[in-house]
Amino acid sequence: MTSPTVKAPRALVVGLAILLVLPLFVAVIGFHKPTWTPVLDLAQTEMRVRDVGTSHTPLIGLPGRIVYEGNQGSHPGPLSFYALAPVYRLFGSTAFALQMATFVLNAGAVIVALVLARRRGGTALVLGVGAVIAVLIAGFGVTTLTEPWNPYLPLLWWLVVLLAVWSVVAGDVAMLPVAVIAGCFCAQTHVPYLVLSLGAGAIAVGATIVYFRRGDRPRRRSILKWSGVAAGIGVLAWLPPLIDQAKHSPGNLSILINYFTKTPPAEPTLGLRDAVPYVLEHLDVFHLSVDQLAHPGLLVANDAHRHVVEWRGAVVLVLWLVAAVVAVRMRHHALMLLHGVAATALVLVTLSTSHIYGIVWYYLLLSIWTVALLMTIATVWTFAAALAPRLSEDRARLASRVGLGLLVAVIAVFSARSLWVAPSASHSDAVVVEELGAVTPATAAGLPRDGRYFVAWDDAAYFGSPGEGLLNELDRRGFDVGSYEAIGPIITKHRVLDEADATGRVQLATGMWVDKWRALPNVKELAFVDPRDPQEQARFAQLHAEVVDLLHAQHLDDLTELLDKNLFAVSIDQRISPAVKSKVEEMLSLGVPMAVFLAPPGTHL
Repeated sequence: MTSPTVKAPRALVVGLAILLVLPLFVAVIGFHKPTWTPVLDLAQTEMRVRDVGTSHTPLIGLPGRIVYEGNQGSHPGPLSFYALAPVYRLFGSTAFALQMATFVLNAGAVIVALVLARRRGGTALVLGVGAVIAVLIAGFGVTTLTEPWNPYLPLLWWLVVLLAVWSVVAGDVAMLPVAVIAGCFCAQTHVPYLVLSLGAGAIAVGATIVYFRRGDRPRRRSILKWSGVAAGIGVLAWLPPLIDQAKHSPGNLSILINYFTKTPPAEPTLGLRDAVPYVLEHLDVFHLSVDQLAHPGLLVANDAHRHVVEWRGAVVLVLWLVAAVVAVRMRHHALMLLHGVAATALVLVTLSTSHIYGIVWYYLLLSIWTVALLMTIATVWTFAAALAPRLSEDRARLASRVGLGLLVAVIAVFSARSLWVAPSASHSDAVVVEELGAVTPATAAGLPRDGRYFVAWDDAAYFGSPGEGLLNELDRRGFDVGSYEAIGPIITKHRVLDEADATGRVQLATGMWVDKWRALPNVKELAFVDPRDPQEQARFAQLHAEVVDLLHAQHLDDLTELLDKNLFAVSIDQRISPAVKSKVEEMLSLGVPMAVFLAPPGTHL
């Protein structure tokens, strides 16, 4: 890839955008039936998107694993809810509308990334960025990019941030507003992107200041104009979190600052030394490409094929470092700046990884894959630019055509692979989603419309996710519902309901809790489902017995008692052996019975 003087045709950008987003479109259309019932974080997201434009418009992001001195913290801001709301409303404010809104949001990231590539270079660069997007879509999977989970929403927009920052440092200051809005979106939606976006944004701002000082009067006027637009966007984007900070004590920003600057004793940070291997693993471009081609969506899957090799990542790092040196020796301005942005991003993701608390969940590291591909683009472009002057004119022309052909092949193959699996894609948390979908219609049909209902749950397997999902389903259908004050920050404060003010208690129960609620007097069963056939029930019982024996052998009797009450908690306990973990996860994949009851207010086990 050499730095061209002619921009790529607009038709190429349009055609690529259509090809790249087609698998996502096919997936979201396929998800229209059967009706999707969001659970846990996705249900929480829909409730907040539905609140946008009302007197309860959200001012902060989704609640996270952020608790300081008993105060529940949330991700920094509500931009993702605001971004999803227009399409959500346009398509009828349904669960499917939420998926359609997610598709449009990610399609927008694809288009903006391609436009940025076109501004920076010619056909080769546009195809290179298109190849990166095709690989990322295959790796993340169509489900990931059509469901609005907050760790997933920034995935493609993080690429936009890096390309926009590169544009600014290359002198295209008109792209500063793009860098700001994309960076604010990422930073507000999922807190790990806060440091990444601030760091990348600082580079863009620094470059803008340099260009302003060196520019003549017309150039300075232009820079001031775009800087003003960017500053205005930044102020508007952060106004809601600032309002929340002023209205509440402590405000969410205070909770975030305290949580991340005062290490919880029970959750030490990972540290730089232990972070490096994680980063190297996520530079394994072979796994990112070839393995994802064989198993689309593997980057976010709990799968035996999901293996990365640290040494391969180290090879990618060394090749990139060599390429960076070559770019400097060639005095190739565009390449040096691209390597600089890649270097900045690599440092930022390494520092971010080193400050992870507790369990290193896979979704906290997904931003590194994008950095790995940016490094790959810079490396391939550098070696191509270094080789070109050493070839004859005919051979250089042939090499250019071969290179373009390879990029087209990558885009075609990965897009085709994603398109192939798109019609058969399943929802995340498919078992609990299907169970909740099975009990919701009968539950809604069995509730008098003029009632006021306290929604509660006793969940033996799914961490309470179907309970929050049921609250969201009834709320969307227009029922007057609410729940516990203790989970107000999770379900939103205005959905808190004192049970004494309710006319009935809607109780969801799973697993062992179903029979316990059935045994209570004055309780009406509204709906029931068991996702397992007799053979699967027998398999579940067999696994249960095997897990109990293994836990006894490991002297984990406390987990034996927990097995029937909170299966998910057992699955993530760091003390269990791989054998136990595998069996418990299979039990979760089989599912447990679910029922919904209507009881008088105040009814308890």
